[in-house]
Amino acid sequence: MPKEDSPILAFNNGCDIHNSLSASVIRLIEMVLKGGSEAELYKQTEICIKLYSESIAKNVSSYRFLLKGADRNVSFSTTTFQNINNRSTDEYLVQLLKAIEVCRSELTTFFFCRLLLGFITCCKPSVSLIRQRRIIRLDGTNSLIRCFMSFITESVHCSCIDMLCSLLIMLYVR
Repeated sequence: MPKEDSPILAFNNGCDIHNSLSASVIRLIEMVLKGGSEAELYKQTEICIKLYSESIAKNVSSYRFLLKGADRNVSFSTTTFQNINNRSTDEYLVQLLKAIEVCRSELTTFFFCRLLLGFITCCKPSVSLIRQRRIIRLDGTNSLIRCFMSFITESVHCSCIDMLCSLLIMLYVR
């Protein structure tokens, strides 16, 4: 990753933390979907985890990039977002669900699930219900189940499986 596009550099230069987090998460999703190496995934996941602190996780605007509409005019400083206005409304949410399904890195999967759980819970109850239904409509439960099944056959730490189960239980009641 070039130095000028680094989310950490952007953060240190005073740019909006939410833009840095969004850029880092989108980069991580793209790396997973393109089959990035384990070392690269680990490094990018660590960057995302550092940016996704407890206070940021509770901030509603941290998840705005997952809700982005095609008609919004969003200006981000990184090249990751160059064609953001040409993308469908649920594109990043769909990509996040696909990344959860295909990712085999425990740490990365745990981070994605934690992000998705925050997306669902860090809002009013009525909005949470809408977000849960949106994930179900996008076939998110099947993505989570496929990820869960792949981790069941492997030796995986309980925290990753617990996070997947929490998401599945939350979506199951809908």
